Amino acid sequence: GMARSLRINPNSATALIHAGWLMIYTARPTEAIPLFERVRRLSPLHPQIGVATCGIGAAQLTLGNDDAALEALEQALAEYPEFATTRIQLIAVQSRLGNIAEAQRHADWLKRKVPHHTVSMQLEINQNRSPDWEGPMIAGLRATGFPE
Repeated sequence: GMARSLRINPNSATALIHAGWLMIYTARPTEAIPLFERVRRLSPLHPQIGVATCGIGAAQLTLGNDDAALEALEQALAEYPEFATTRIQLIAVQSRLGNIAEAQRHADWLKRKVPHHTVSMQLEINQNRSPDWEGPMIAGLRATGFPE
C-alpha cells in the first residue's frame, strides 16, 4: 500500500501527494501538511504541484485556518487552474469568510465546467471522508446556489 510505496521511494512526489490526500480524507490534516510541503520542496516543477498545494489548502480548511487555506488555495489555482477540487474549496473558504462575490465567481466557473454538479454528488464523492473537510464544501455549494 501507501506506506510500502513511501518506504521504497520516500522522495516520490506522486506517492507523497497520494499519501497527503489520504490523510485529508481520513481526518488527519496536520499529518498531511508536511507531506505536501515536502513535495513542494523536492519537486517544485512537478506537473501536479497544484494538487499538492491544494492539499495544503484542504488541510488548513479542515483545521479552520481560513486565511492560510485561502492563501494556499489561491496559489494552487495559479499553479493548476483547471483543478475543480481547488475551486470547490475556494467556494467553501470564501463563503465561510463572507466573501460571497468571490465564492460565486468560483461557483460560476464550476457550473460552467461541471454543469450537472449537485450537493448530493459532492456528498457521494466525499462519502466516508472527514466531516470537518466536507462540511465547509457542502455549505459553500449550498450558499452559491448548487442544487441539492
